[in-house]
Amino acid sequence: MADVSTTVNGPDLTDISPIQELLLERVVMEGVTNAAQHRTGGRLSIRCAFGDEIVVTIVSFGAPERPVLDDLHRGHGLRGLALDVTRCGGRLTTRRKSAKRFTIEVSLPR
Repeated sequence: MADVSTTVNGPDLTDISPIQELLLERVVMEGVTNAAQHRTGGRLSIRCAFGDEIVVTIVSFGAPERPVLDDLHRGHGLRGLALDVTRCGGRLTTRRKSAKRFTIEVSLPR
């Protein structure tokens, strides 16, 4: 990964719970890890928006190192993360705009 950009928008972040803080950290770590393990070259964009809900969007750009599979069912990282996000009342979605652009988005209630 050659280029990483981060953006954080929203009000004071001191009102998020410790559980939310840990989960958000795990979301970012999983997105970075997936990009490093499954993408060659390219860049990574991490956006965090704190409003009525907390939304973290991680977009990795670059060619996949392996054939594209159903990412929620390939390994344990995204699958386990999706379960934890759901347990906290949120949702995790993944989408692929092309073979070179993969997005993980997590929304959590405030």
